[in-house]
Amino acid sequence: MFTWTWTRTWTWTAVLVFLFSNTLTSALRCDWLKHYGHRSNECLNLLEDMGGQLIQEDGRDRCPYRLYSRIRNTQVESQVVFIRDSLEHILRLYDHGNRSSVTWDTVNTEHFLLCLRSQIDKLNGCVLTSNRTNHSLRKYYKRLSKEVLDRTGSSAESWELIRKNTKEHLEQLHLLVNSIRHQQEAEHRGHQGAEHSHRTRDKHINGTATTITTATITTMKERSTAEEQQ
Repeated sequence: MFTWTWTRTWTWTAVLVFLFSNTLTSALRCDWLKHYGHRSNECLNLLEDMGGQLIQEDGRDRCPYRLYSRIRNTQVESQVVFIRDSLEHILRLYDHGNRSSVTWDTVNTEHFLLCLRSQIDKLNGCVLTSNRTNHSLRKYYKRLSKEVLDRTGSSAESWELIRKNTKEHLEQLHLLVNSIRHQQEAEHRGHQGAEHSHRTRDKHINGTATTITTATITTMKERSTAEEQQ
């Protein structure tokens, strides 16, 4: 009876551990994040190669660093959604206006846009919900499109501002992915420690149960022998 009770308890414990492990979001288990850095570097190289030297900072395209700081304090899935949506907003900027005013390398430009689309597709597989990112990000890119592209008629200078701005955002997104990966590694180490603790406790419980069962059987045999002798 004692052994069965401990076995049943351990069975329920194992079930709970299994259910907890499977409730982790797909974002936290997203394998694509392991390859994001390599792909991000490819996009950055294409971005730099498709045009000339990047221009200096302009007040109209200032990167919202506070937005990146705030998103780091949210759940992992929210961060992945933020990364995906940021890439989508960047892609829309290049699809939005007329780029005929720039003399960018056509092949590198198209490869750069394909690189962005590839990352977006992969990240879509890491997000369980269709939730979009916060209003602040949408508002920022809407203002950027209006003030930098629309008001200048998509001039060559305005596109160079967008290109420089894109570089800053891709670098910030790269850092955000690195932060998520550190969280993944810490979570993985935590699960390994929990599994080791459960295995150790299971061995101790089984050993204790076996010892108690053996001692009980021995005592019962001794009592039976004594009664027969009487």
